[in-house]
Amino acid sequence: MAKNKSAHQDDTFSVSEDDDCAICRATRAAKERGKDLSYQELQAAFREANKESGDGVFVFDTKVLGYKREVARTIAVPTSWNLYKLAEAIVTAYDFNFDHAFGFFDVTSSDDYTASIRKYELFTDIIEEGEDIEPTGAGSVKHTRLDQVWSKRGDSMLFLFDYGDDWHFSVTLTATGNGIASSATPLPLILAATGKSPKQYE
Repeated sequence: MAKNKSAHQDDTFSVSEDDDCAICRATRAAKERGKDLSYQELQAAFREANKESGDGVFVFDTKVLGYKREVARTIAVPTSWNLYKLAEAIVTAYDFNFDHAFGFFDVTSSDDYTASIRKYELFTDIIEEGEDIEPTGAGSVKHTRLDQVWSKRGDSMLFLFDYGDDWHFSVTLTATGNGIASSATPLPLILAATGKSPKQYE
């Protein structure tokens, strides 16, 4: 199992030393001690961030499901974003091309997601934009805000990307806060990374 590591300690996900958000300051302090930012330190940084001005932020733990090894990313995004932007952030965090249809489902089992009551798919927006395809009964990903889907920590959805290759991800809300975004640290921000990204086309 790959060791969790701070995003700021991995050259792939580094941020500038000029970044002055509460999360970045805590991460730099941990780095100076030669350690990773712990969950408790992350929570404390969020409490500090809440004292600063800025947009509301959701932090999601995302994980590739059904893969041969553990691969996960923790990302921070604005609460005002829609599902389309979140999907793009997740896909980009795993170094995938954002080039396929996708959906979010409230049944988080990869085998049973079609039984979801709450579901949101890009197909709905494609139909709205004039494409002649069969409706799925899902909500829009472009007109649904994140705070309409996730309301409390621990809430989870299944993210399905590419209905051909079927990449499945769990997306769990783990923290909320304010004041992370700034001109120096624009969101989305990858806070932690576990494992090397799989190849999108294997």
